[in-house]
Amino acid sequence: MATNERFAAALRVKGWEKRYENNRTRGLKRMEWVPVPNRMDGDGFTELMDHPNGITHFGCWNLCLQVASRCQPRGVLIRTDGRPHDAVSLARITRVPASAFVEAIPRLLTIGWLETFTHDGAAIPHEGAGSLREGDYGREGNGSEQNGTAGVTDDEKNRLLQGCHDNTLTSQEWARLYEVCSDQEIEGRLGGVDFGPSECIGRTATAEILRQR
Repeated sequence: MATNERFAAALRVKGWEKRYENNRTRGLKRMEWVPVPNRMDGDGFTELMDHPNGITHFGCWNLCLQVASRCQPRGVLIRTDGRPHDAVSLARITRVPASAFVEAIPRLLTIGWLETFTHDGAAIPHEGAGSLREGDYGREGNGSEQNGTAGVTDDEKNRLLQGCHDNTLTSQEWARLYEVCSDQEIEGRLGGVDFGPSECIGRTATAEILRQR
């Protein structure tokens, strides 16, 4: 994966090989379909759907699976040139508004269906993320049902908001920003910023949200 060494962190589907491949797909050079679990009583599925926009987030999740099935290696959200996919590039491919992915990705990271990883393959822990349960769209209960603002300090919020303004946040930090800061706080910090090209999950997609308001 030498072409991917340029990124600091990217997204991948957690447990792809075990959960979204089978004896029929492993022999395929190109996947045209994805085997997906069909249980709807697991913690992950019920938590994802327990949100006013849950059905939209579930749609984004299935689109992430379809995009990941066509990436190399499969299961990672990496573009053909080695750059990580972000909310904007996913929106462009799937014809879904970037704002939907901006809102869905942090929740998918928290639930534990997506994870971030470095170019050497090491997973980056996401606060509140659980482990996948065998045979389920879910994760082991680990207290992540608590509000994402639990334990957040003013210093952490200020650091994240400043990084948002300066466009220096990692993908994981963008996810944390949307957990602990309100839309008003983020919009207030971004107000008047001249948005330029960005390869991160958050800033360009945040601009897209602000334009749509």
